[in-house]
Amino acid sequence: ALWYIVVYMQTFFTDKLGISSKTAAFLAILAQLVPLILTPFAGLLTDMIGVGRVMLYGNVSMFVAVPVFVFLVHYQTVVAAYVATLILAVVQGLAGATYAPSSS
Repeated sequence: ALWYIVVYMQTFFTDKLGISSKTAAFLAILAQLVPLILTPFAGLLTDMIGVGRVMLYGNVSMFVAVPVFVFLVHYQTVVAAYVATLILAVVQGLAGATYAPSSS
């Protein structure tokens, strides 16, 4: 699910918001680093409260993407781009732990 930040958001940032490709690339890197840091903590959360609850959070949290994109389209600023990227990255980082247990 991180593809929408890495691929689509870079194009959106440069084409629609006029953000430089350098800044858009930095945001894509940031969007990958945040989940890298948060996923182990989400795994600990899975151990504490159970896989089912964390999987439920992971599935429901992906609906956060829609209001984040609405926010981004409405405000169309560099600050909004950073805020949107961080929100989506945190959601992905916390939801990331939900996918490994379901595949084992």
